[in-house]
Amino acid sequence: MYNLTNTSQKIGEYILFVMKLQFFWFYTFIRYFFLFGFFPATAAVIEQFIQKFQQKNEPLTLENFLEKTQKNFKQANQVGFLSIFILLVLLIDLQITRVIIKNLYLEVLILTIIAVTLGTFLYLLPVIVRYDISLKNSFKQSFFLLLSNIKNTIAMLLGMTLALLLSVSIPVLIFVPVPLFLLSISWFAYLSMRKIEKANQEIGKE
Repeated sequence: MYNLTNTSQKIGEYILFVMKLQFFWFYTFIRYFFLFGFFPATAAVIEQFIQKFQQKNEPLTLENFLEKTQKNFKQANQVGFLSIFILLVLLIDLQITRVIIKNLYLEVLILTIIAVTLGTFLYLLPVIVRYDISLKNSFKQSFFLLLSNIKNTIAMLLGMTLALLLSVSIPVLIFVPVPLFLLSISWFAYLSMRKIEKANQEIGKE
């Protein structure tokens, strides 16, 4: 009976946590005029998830959420908009290759580069909320995490797909789309970063 009550309480707390994340994300998104609020608010949600995984008991309040948003505001927007620009350039190159050059091998090469680029982008926001590094190094670290954690990256993509299917199948989940979608990104990015950190610690001991 006690275990059932304890489990129900934990489920209730997690539901409240997710609902608050969604509300705070939406509030921040609007607060910073939509365009400039998207990436910092998303980074703040990822940071909250990572703290949850680490079992840090920091209370989730709007004030704390806004503090995290402001801390990562500049760099989150930098990596976000630069990622969009890079992707647009690659898509233009792909279109030119298909319509004008018409070279199958070049098209496959560009598609491969796009896939690797998108995979790298998945790690960018988790990287900037966990490490205090430059814009250039955040891209390098994200690329390294992608290459060294292929299984986690695939699991991340499967988790995002599952989140999409659940949101379509269970209408109530449409009210928490951001935390639902970011959960797998946060979790598998966290696992990947911890794996690298532990490996570096082992090397440091030798």
